[in-house]
Amino acid sequence: MKGKRRDVSVEEAIALVGGFGVAQRVQLLLCGLSWAIGSLQTLTVIFGSIGHFRETYDRIQCVSSGDDDMPERETCERALEKHNVCLLPRSHWAYGDSGQTLVSDFDLLCGKQWLAYFSIMMYFVGYVAGCFAWMVLADRNQRRLCLNLGRIAMGLFNILCATAPVLWLLLVFRFFLGMSLAVMMISAFVLSYDVMGQ
Repeated sequence: MKGKRRDVSVEEAIALVGGFGVAQRVQLLLCGLSWAIGSLQTLTVIFGSIGHFRETYDRIQCVSSGDDDMPERETCERALEKHNVCLLPRSHWAYGDSGQTLVSDFDLLCGKQWLAYFSIMMYFVGYVAGCFAWMVLADRNQRRLCLNLGRIAMGLFNILCATAPVLWLLLVFRFFLGMSLAVMMISAFVLSYDVMGQ
């Protein structure tokens, strides 16, 4: 025999389910931290990739091959002042020693600036792919497991991006970084809505 259904108000439903306790607050805090980390990661990927072109031009130094290359050095200095270093042969200039950037690590000047933007695009393509991957993972696994897998994968791919020896590996790692970030952030979003009382 089926019981009768009756409509309940929001207040009655909360009274039946229970209050908002410590466990729910901790879960919301952890989900919020995951969102904060994900947001900082996206900010770092975008501005860490494209924000260094002007700084890199300011750090370029002329390279001299000997004492008799004074005209070449003057030409190089004039090109540096006008930010026209790409008109010079690559052997006449080098990056300074005041730190490494994506631009200086992979020599992304002189017609290769688009590769820095391409690395950002790979990150966001990975993010979209991660949304689809989350749909498959969430149907088969618990949401907390997906959240933790996303966190671990994001940490791993961050390390791999930082140590990538060649540009094509950086692009692959950026793709998987975006994918793992999407899994983590969507899981955190869904878990924050799953908060209920006892």
